Amino acid sequence: MFKCKVSVGILSDPGRKRKNNEDSCLVYEPKDKLTCRTMGRLYAVADGIGGLAAGEIASRVAVERLKDYYYAAGQSNPPQQALQQAVLAAHESIRRQASTTPKFAGMGSTLTAAAVIDQEVYIAHVGDSRAYLIRDNKIALLTSDHTVVAGLVQKGEITPEQAKTHPQRHKLNRSLGGRKQPDVDLITCSLNIGDTLVLCSDGLHDLVSDREIKNIVTSIRNPQRAAELLIKLANERGGRDNITVILIKISGSVKLLQAAVIVLFLTLIICGGWFYFNRDLKKERIHETLSKLCTKVNSFGRNLITNVSSNS
Repeated sequence: MFKCKVSVGILSDPGRKRKNNEDSCLVYEPKDKLTCRTMGRLYAVADGIGGLAAGEIASRVAVERLKDYYYAAGQSNPPQQALQQAVLAAHESIRRQASTTPKFAGMGSTLTAAAVIDQEVYIAHVGDSRAYLIRDNKIALLTSDHTVVAGLVQKGEITPEQAKTHPQRHKLNRSLGGRKQPDVDLITCSLNIGDTLVLCSDGLHDLVSDREIKNIVTSIRNPQRAAELLIKLANERGGRDNITVILIKISGSVKLLQAAVIVLFLTLIICGGWFYFNRDLKKERIHETLSKLCTKVNSFGRNLITNVSSNS
């Protein structure tokens, strides 16, 4: 067990080909400590769909409605259920605005959201933005792309290599804002110290491979600098679309109870080992030496527990 801490890198860029940035992103940590402890920190990437300013509005509505509804719903629902309801609320808000404003007709958005609560991450996902987990120098894709081409790959009709250049590779079969309420993919994953979560739009993962994402994130300690390098690389390769990335680096400190157990274990090992190798000494000498040894171990333990408590 450990107390989860995060450091975040975030950047959104219009790319080289588009004037407007139709991506939106969210990094939110509640100021209220109880809310933060029970509902966690919330992160999201949304990629808008629609001409003119419609896509930009759709993605912004998606992340704003997600945040407001998630923390409201979380007062009476488990985090994963609250996250699902928040995504569907975002869908309904986009659909309602598109149906009442003619110039926004047909607008929609992807949405990939992650709530980090202590040592768990809860993910809700619709569309082709992505969530990755980088751990032990390996990268794992946590989400599935909701595209026509991804479906063809899953059926075995085309190969993953063919999918990269397929003319319909960006055609979504699931998004927010359409007439039909989308199914929301829900993923839960335990977190370890040293993990990094990556949320990104297709403007990044279309041009930068999973392996390249992993290499940059693991080689650059500062997540903000790593985010900047990822977007720079995508732009150097053409920047065909808007590019957004959020890097969430997990760190933490050992919790108090675990620290106490470690101290007790070390005491038993050290004292037991000393007694075994010095069993021929006189009883008075043994007692005197063990007393000094236990005092030193006890001092070390108090310092360890004090440091853990101050970081908790």
